[in-house]
Amino acid sequence: MSDIPVGKTSPSQEAEKVEQGEVTGPYDVKGQEEHLHSVLLSIRKVNQLLVKERDRKKLLQGVCDILVENRDFYNAWVALLDEELKVITVREAGIGKAFGPMEEVLRQGKLPTRARMALERPGVVTTRYPAATCRDCPLSSDYEERGSITVRLEHERKVYGLLSASIPRKYVEDEGEHGLFAEVAGDIAFGLHRIEMEEQRHRAEEKLRVKDKKLEESFIQLAETTTRVLGVRDPYTQNHEERVAEISREVGKRMGMKEDDLLGLYLGGLLHDIGKIAIPETILTKPGKLDEVEWEMIKTHPVVGYQKILKDTDFPWPVAEMTLHHHERLDGSGYPDGLEGEELTPEVRIIGTVDVVEAMLTDRPYRSALPQSTVLEEIQGGSGVKYDPEVVSIVSDMVKDGELAFD
Repeated sequence: MSDIPVGKTSPSQEAEKVEQGEVTGPYDVKGQEEHLHSVLLSIRKVNQLLVKERDRKKLLQGVCDILVENRDFYNAWVALLDEELKVITVREAGIGKAFGPMEEVLRQGKLPTRARMALERPGVVTTRYPAATCRDCPLSSDYEERGSITVRLEHERKVYGLLSASIPRKYVEDEGEHGLFAEVAGDIAFGLHRIEMEEQRHRAEEKLRVKDKKLEESFIQLAETTTRVLGVRDPYTQNHEERVAEISREVGKRMGMKEDDLLGLYLGGLLHDIGKIAIPETILTKPGKLDEVEWEMIKTHPVVGYQKILKDTDFPWPVAEMTLHHHERLDGSGYPDGLEGEELTPEVRIIGTVDVVEAMLTDRPYRSALPQSTVLEEIQGGSGVKYDPEVVSIVSDMVKDGELAFD
């Protein structure tokens, strides 16, 4: 877009003046070299900014500052627009308070002629004589001795806004200048696109996090509901499972387990005895010692909990395996599979030890709670043999400090 009003010199006349040495222009070799250096410097700085900046407003302001500080631009402004061409953000450099009328026009959606033209088609829109050819441009009367170039910010067919600059008139029709200006605009658009993609990713991650949180809460509610169902038949087992879950989570925390793994450990503790729901109530609450047949029936609860209840439940943690193996021991003396050593997962080692300690420290239907000395003798004597040494050390400290004193 370029018109030559009456009384003004044409491009050919300006070229003649340059050749005669009356003015410097794009044909001035030294001037061109300096200009090219400033162009390359500004492009490099813009790209450096694009790599590190994640804030739209700071990105746009930084670009404007770079163009004015490092190029032969009098000023520059950039407008970020929404799909309805309404202004989201406007930034400028080199204009100051005088930019107020232009910003007001942009925010009202009444775009100047050159801005509308730039949005309607690709490429750089030039204004050689702003006062004559862009009368509705708020800045045209202030800078009538300067030219301007405007281009839309576009990436993958999406238009993000506009970039405009006031430049020496001698560069307005320079195709090389247009190409470099369009390149900067493309880089800005790519930077805006990248920020947009990152924001979309963060939103998706946040939605997933919220969804996961709700799912975790659902798992906990399900486990707690299940233990309450068991508690209707056997209140002791319900209380026992809840305490084992809490203690196991604390032990895992002190061992440095991740938060997500701690949640799985907690659920494993809540459900480790769920198989007892299949054991007759008369056996579970029997006040005396169990006979051999009754004891063998009690020992089926890990397999029942695993096979009949949890095996096909889609937990994101090995909760079913914790239930099946919580009576296994390091030396292979446990049940039901006689696992040993490294076959026992950290969760199984924790729950297995805590299960023993909690049971010994609390009243059972057939006996009263045992003294702390007896509990410590059991787990410390079995440290490295039946029980994991690290777990034993942590639980022993908790016992000594009175953290596991139950009413």
